[in-house]
Amino acid sequence: MSSSRPLRAPAGLAMWDALVVGAVALVLRLVFMAFSANTYDYDEFVLLQLAREVAGGALPYHDFMFFHPPGALLLLRALEPLTSWWWPAGRVLLALADSVTAVFVWMAGATIWDRRAALASGLLYSAMPLTLVSATRVGQDPLITIVGFGGLLLLLRQPSVLAGATAGVLLGLAVWTKYPALYFLPIYL
Repeated sequence: MSSSRPLRAPAGLAMWDALVVGAVALVLRLVFMAFSANTYDYDEFVLLQLAREVAGGALPYHDFMFFHPPGALLLLRALEPLTSWWWPAGRVLLALADSVTAVFVWMAGATIWDRRAALASGLLYSAMPLTLVSATRVGQDPLITIVGFGGLLLLLRQPSVLAGATAGVLLGLAVWTKYPALYFLPIYL
């Protein structure tokens, strides 16, 4: 008798798979970060400097111009004591966040498909060149991805009104960080 739901891995094995995906993602990001340590993106320093301005009491759109929503500035403002001490800490934290996103991708795969497909999806996300580049820079993309994918995962795993409302709030936070997060909207629907 066949079932429409994929076969689930035992809980211990599933935890192992999540740890493997997260560890591979983090190691790949740290290795890429080491190889690209002497490269810089102008936007990184714009975000870090503007977050420092916000930490000093400046208001976006009033005291300085910023062409994005303020979400990333407010998060980086909270991290400003750490990034003002050692600015690459912002890169490390975003690499950690994107490694969590890789685990979210694995979790979505485990919800929809079988164990092998889930592992493949998490590991492919971990090794994608675009995610390696964006996750090792101080920028908004890893932030909108973790929040947007977190909402999608919530919709997949807990289909309820509360989950839908929470996913909507997460999508709103992602859009509040960067407008292209609206690309998640058709997927949510």
